[in-house]
Amino acid sequence: MYWEIIGDDVWKFVRDAFVKGMFNPKAIEILIVLIPKIDNAKRMKYFIPISCCNVIHKLITKVLVNRLLHFSR
Repeated sequence: MYWEIIGDDVWKFVRDAFVKGMFNPKAIEILIVLIPKIDNAKRMKYFIPISCCNVIHKLITKVLVNRLLHFSR
């Protein structure tokens, strides 16, 4: 919906990550959230860890996976 506003910046960021081989590490920080399986969970075994990645991280990862798949064929 907002691609017209941010599309060029997103494209440039992902492209530069592969051309230059570096980017701002803050852009791919991952937040790990613990979701309780039961009410009043008190032990780690009663939580499910969920990783919340931002869109830029997912785009770079997807491009890497697609490139690796291309080489493995």
